[in-house]
Amino acid sequence: MAKGLLKKVFSFGSKSTNEDTEAEISKTNAPQLTPFEAYQAEQAKKNQLSNQPEPEPEPEPEPEPEPEPEP
Repeated sequence: MAKGLLKKVFSFGSKSTNEDTEAEISKTNAPQLTPFEAYQAEQAKKNQLSNQPEPEPEPEPEPEPEPEPEP
């Protein structure tokens, strides 16, 4: 990404570089984030994954108590 940006800055309107940059932008289609925003997004993803409740194992049915024999 930075490589393409440097090319664009130093090319002063070279058509081929401009097309390369447009192709790169259309390839990603992701909003450009600052490093901090990217970090926050990554942390949010991790938190979402860790906050999902684990499926609880079904409790085993308790055995019915045997009736005591009457004397």
